[in-house]
Amino acid sequence: EAFEGKSVFYYVTQREAFRGKRVVIAGGGDSAVDWALSLSEIAGRVSVIHRRDKFRAAPDSEAKLKALAKAGKVDMVVPYQLSGLEGADGQLKSVTVATLDGAAKKIEADVLLPFFGLSMSLGPIADWSLALERNHAFAAAGGHEGAVVFPNMRLFVITCLDPRVDPAHFLGLGLSDAMVVRNVGGRVTQEVINDVAFIGQLAENMLPDGPLFEVAVIHHTQCGTGALADDTFRRKYAERIDADESALREQAVLDPAATVARDVELLRSARAISPRVTVSGHVYDVATGLVQTILPARRS
Repeated sequence: EAFEGKSVFYYVTQREAFRGKRVVIAGGGDSAVDWALSLSEIAGRVSVIHRRDKFRAAPDSEAKLKALAKAGKVDMVVPYQLSGLEGADGQLKSVTVATLDGAAKKIEADVLLPFFGLSMSLGPIADWSLALERNHAFAAAGGHEGAVVFPNMRLFVITCLDPRVDPAHFLGLGLSDAMVVRNVGGRVTQEVINDVAFIGQLAENMLPDGPLFEVAVIHHTQCGTGALADDTFRRKYAERIDADESALREQAVLDPAATVARDVELLRSARAISPRVTVSGHVYDVATGLVQTILPARRS
C-alpha cells in the first residue's frame, strides 16, 4: 500500500512518465506484453516477470517480446513470481522474485506494473492462478497493512453479485472502508437481516452510545434477476432449488427504485436490528455508472 500510486501502478495513464525508469512488469497477458513492447522504447530497462515460459498474449506480440529479449533489450524473468518489494517513502528500489521451489533473487526497479488480466483463451472462465498472482502482488505491495475490523466509513453495503456492480469500484471503496454483502439482486433476505443484526450487536459492544453505522441497500438497472419474471425460467429454477415459485417472483428486480424501497423497509422494520443503525436505499445505473439515492438514511 505504501508503494501504490507512487511506484506501483496497476494501469498506465502517461507513457512518458516511465522514460528512463527501470520498469518491472509482472504478468503474461496482453496488457503485460503490450506495455513491455511499448515501454522498451523509452524506459531505462524493462524486466518481465512471469510464472511460466508460456505467455497468454497474442502470438505476434509474444514473438516480438521474445525477439527483444534475444536482442538484450528486455529482461525475461521466468519462471518467477513476485515475492516482495523494497524501498522507502513510497519509492521502489528493488523487487524480489522467487521460483515455486523458493529460489529468490532481486531486481533493481523504479516502477512495478502488475498486469494480471484474464487469458483470452479462457473466455468467461476465470483462472484461479491469475487471482493468486494478483494476491502475491497485493501482499508484496503491503496492501493488507493497516486493515481494521470495524469499517473506517461505518458503512454496510448490500448489493448484487453482478460483476458489473462491484462497490469497490463504483463507490471507490478501499480495504477496511466498508462491510459488503453481495447476493443475487442485492435483496434483503432473512440471512441478510441476521448479518446486519450480528454486526450491530458487535458494534454496540464497541460503541456504547451514538450511531453505529449506515446500511446502504443498492439495487441496479439491467439486473439478471429479471429472469425470475419469466414463468418458464422461474418454474425450472424453483424445481432446481426446491423453493416456492411464487416467492421467487418477488425477488425479480424489474424496477430497482421500487424493490430497493421495499428492502429498505424490511430492514427498518426488523426487530433484530439496532435502532442505532440507519438504512438508506439507492439505485446504481450500469449504463451511466452513477448512483441515485432513493431513500436517504434514517434510523430503523
